[in-house]
Amino acid sequence: MRNIKSTVLISDTIVQMRKLLRNALQSAGYRTIEAGTGKETLRLSQVIKPELVLLDLTFSDISSVDIIAKIRARSQYMPIIATLEQDNDSLILDAFSEGIDDYIIKPFNIHILAAKVKAALRTAKFKELQEIKLELGEIIMDLEKHEVRKRGEIVQLSPKEYNLLAYLIQNKGKMLTHTQILNKVWGPSHSYDTQYLRVYIGQLRKKLEMKPTSPYYIRTEVGIGYRMERLAVNN
Repeated sequence: MRNIKSTVLISDTIVQMRKLLRNALQSAGYRTIEAGTGKETLRLSQVIKPELVLLDLTFSDISSVDIIAKIRARSQYMPIIATLEQDNDSLILDAFSEGIDDYIIKPFNIHILAAKVKAALRTAKFKELQEIKLELGEIIMDLEKHEVRKRGEIVQLSPKEYNLLAYLIQNKGKMLTHTQILNKVWGPSHSYDTQYLRVYIGQLRKKLEMKPTSPYYIRTEVGIGYRMERLAVNN
């Protein structure tokens, strides 16, 4: 059965390659949008929010590694499949480090590419379904009900507090920089509003921590950002 709902962002410098990919993916039942530069890739990934990005690693206007990092900072689950014309172990390792899900070397068999796209989308969907309920010790966050409970009691959170907590729990155990958190929760226009972030972190601690001044869950990484302790029941 064809997937007629998933949109794939085809990001490549070569017009003919984009045409080839467009025809192949549309034939497989996907919607497609296209970008010929790194800047356009970032813009479309944020505005259109495709289900998957097919990313050429040879853009000259923006480093491909930077593109991956910026996309991943905004979307934890959006699959990214990298394409490149020859093996480059260093570049591929850097790309995996920033968050790509898979890669393929040009020229490639179009059926294999379609299979990789299908597999990446399936994996992303599974991960999202697994995260309907987020658990961290005595804190349970139900994304479907839009509800947070601590020791069974509902915790009242503002929309921004809720989004901030969700991002922290989804990345439990990871050190998140101020910029990463601000970009994800408030958007790029607030990338440097660290004082703004401190206020909201303080509010969350008052509502969730036994001792807000000596936090157990939300740890400060001085001068860098914050880390939610990895204390989940289901890891």
